[in-house]
Amino acid sequence: MRISYLRTFITIAEAGGFMAAAQILNRTPSAVSLQMKALEETFGTALFDRTKRPPILNRQGRSILSTVHGIVAEYDKLERSIATKDFIGEFALGAMPTTLTGIVPKALAACQRRFPNLLIRLVDDHSADLVARLMSRQIDAAIIITPPKSETHFRWRPIAREQFIVIAPVDAKATKDSVLLEEYPYIRFNSNAWSGKLIDEHLKRRSLNVHITMELENLQAVATMVYSGLGVSIIPENCVDSGFPLPLKKIPFGNPPITRTIGLAELAENPRAHVTQGIYEELAAATLLR
Repeated sequence: MRISYLRTFITIAEAGGFMAAAQILNRTPSAVSLQMKALEETFGTALFDRTKRPPILNRQGRSILSTVHGIVAEYDKLERSIATKDFIGEFALGAMPTTLTGIVPKALAACQRRFPNLLIRLVDDHSADLVARLMSRQIDAAIIITPPKSETHFRWRPIAREQFIVIAPVDAKATKDSVLLEEYPYIRFNSNAWSGKLIDEHLKRRSLNVHITMELENLQAVATMVYSGLGVSIIPENCVDSGFPLPLKKIPFGNPPITRTIGLAELAENPRAHVTQGIYEELAAATLLR
């Protein structure tokens, strides 16, 4: 029996069904179902009433729920007791792609000095997907922007603030963000990312008519396209010096400029909280906007 199966069992009970649990855990419903079948085979009894849609815990499942909670809590307690101040092992850190050329490398250099025996495995993804990975314990912590108010299953602490800017070729004549955006082709920054959605909301709110010619996920790629004269874009400005900025015209987006806040998310019951705290401190120390 795997501890992950017990965590899935708890998630199903709390979420109200297999489908809801699968979404939280970032797994397929069939994978969740297979885990529960394996758990039932281990216990030798059915734990769910599958005549219901969605399936719900039966009397036996409800009767062991508190015990399963206790087992998982004790397991997490054991992990915390084994962990030492000089943590040895792997720490999976999720990070938005936009942070990988700025705050992350600067902070990780300090982390290597602080935790010389720690292997940090970076997982780059967008905020929403990183939250799903965190909830399913695929990663230990995640650098994401301010989560929606509905996200209450983890702790998020702010690190830095980044201002959104309009970037254009250096020879662009216009000095207003609205003029640049409406007169030049628009290179869209990932519309599925939380930051991309924030940008789209403000474009709509200001009734700015942009002519989208391409959409990219990588900030460096966006900047390179703009540098090559293919259009203008809106991106978050790095809160730390990335070391290799392209010569571009930069104008704040909005008056006052809109911003996003970057922070570190972790589960409320985090057995590696002392390592997460150290990483958080180094991330905060690396920023220019505090």
